[in-house]
Amino acid sequence: MAQSKVEKRVEIRVDQAKKYVERSKGWRPQPRTIAYLTVMLAALVLSAFIVPHILPGKLQNAETLVGRSGGISVVPLGGGATHELITRPAPDEGYTSWAISESREEVAVGWFHKTGGKVDKVTVQSRSAYSGRLQAEWVVPGEKPQKIDEIGFVRQHNQIWFTSGGRMWLVDIKSGAVIEFPFKGPEGTGEVKMPSAVSYATFSPKDGRLAYAENGRINVVTGLATGRGDKKITQRAVLEAGFTRDSQGRVIKGKIDSFTWLSEESIAVLITERTGAKTVTAIYLVKLSASGASSVDPLMAPTEDTWFTSISTSPKSGEFAVLVKSGGPGADSLSHASVKRYDPAGVLKGTVDLTAGDWRAPISWTSP
Repeated sequence: MAQSKVEKRVEIRVDQAKKYVERSKGWRPQPRTIAYLTVMLAALVLSAFIVPHILPGKLQNAETLVGRSGGISVVPLGGGATHELITRPAPDEGYTSWAISESREEVAVGWFHKTGGKVDKVTVQSRSAYSGRLQAEWVVPGEKPQKIDEIGFVRQHNQIWFTSGGRMWLVDIKSGAVIEFPFKGPEGTGEVKMPSAVSYATFSPKDGRLAYAENGRINVVTGLATGRGDKKITQRAVLEAGFTRDSQGRVIKGKIDSFTWLSEESIAVLITERTGAKTVTAIYLVKLSASGASSVDPLMAPTEDTWFTSISTSPKSGEFAVLVKSGGPGADSLSHASVKRYDPAGVLKGTVDLTAGDWRAPISWTSP
């Protein structure tokens, strides 16, 4: 019986498959192929270590930054181990302040260098929030630069601000220019007097209102060109240590240390009062009104033998975190330190006990 065309085609395919198998029995990879595969395998292994340090990464919303033994460490508030983000610099160098960007992909750091015991160079550094890698750097102008006291990001603007020598400065990341902070309204419309002795500053999370401390007084500036939401630039005092009374009628005494916006209408203020060898710290809640501070309420005080050192608010809620030490300011280091998290009413929500080490302020949960 004659084969059909289909059967013939199948037989041809079978014969071709048999011949291919016979030819492949003696196949061996060439040396060049082995070398190629070895290189590719090595590249894949290396990429597992290198790529995470190149591609963008970020700090989680429950992670804060705290200084430790000259470097900067990540402290997770939800549990987990702390880890070092930026290592300790050389003996003649140091970091003085740090802050997390709104995207949490970048960290701004104040760095200095000394020669013969004198500061001769100060820079603003931009570092990866994932790996700590240096991304960019801007030199603070001046023949005798002073260390950066505080640093932060102008929200929703491509700019970094910092304080040095009592003045506020601005880094335009695009142009690389470092200029004095402009206390002016949009497009130069209106201005307020530029402060010359700023000890602390922070911007509100939504409208970019500026609260800054100068000579024991907290002033709030609205309508800045760097902010949004206010049509007219204004400035008013909301608290003055030694004069302002809280809602219980007591004069607020001590030094204004640090403070943070809990909302557009409220600021948590850390006050430090020293009497001889004794140090007392407390946190007050300043509630704003259209004309100024509508009230100043005692929010919380630490237990005996503890000391609040720095405060920072959450990036997503009105919660705030405080760096706490025991032993007072005379202790050699912050060996017995912890980070405590509170809700806007001052109710404790959690505590992270820090391992032994020289823990230093500031604490940065979000940019001031």
